[in-house]
Amino acid sequence: MKNHYKRSKWQAEQVATRMAREGLPVVIVNPSAPVGPRDVKPTPTGQVIVDFLNRKMPAYLDTGLNWVHVRDVAAGHILAAERGRVGERYILGNAEGNWTMKQAFAVLEELTGVRAPRFRVPYLLALVAAYADETLRC
Repeated sequence: MKNHYKRSKWQAEQVATRMAREGLPVVIVNPSAPVGPRDVKPTPTGQVIVDFLNRKMPAYLDTGLNWVHVRDVAAGHILAAERGRVGERYILGNAEGNWTMKQAFAVLEELTGVRAPRFRVPYLLALVAAYADETLRC
């Protein structure tokens, strides 16, 4: 976990789990890939959409996400707080939201008229590029 954001989330969950074992009434929720209005930063999920709209996605990786509306994530937080069991973890996802990136871009193309990327990047090429990028940044 080289990404500080991901590492901090994992560390926070470890602390929350420990505190639940010690008696603090903690319930953990793990949203999948939330998407929705007012994503002003944007989040990593929102950035995918912004990059698509700005035509910064010339290709896609053969991977996928479980997309979930942010309103459903908010409702899941409330339900977990009201009905969740202390120390338990709940995944907040969408049973119909498992889309490959190709499927997600096809939906975005249909909604926006922006052409979806047609080129699939081979996994090995993406992995080599990621390692090279990490090495050059260090």
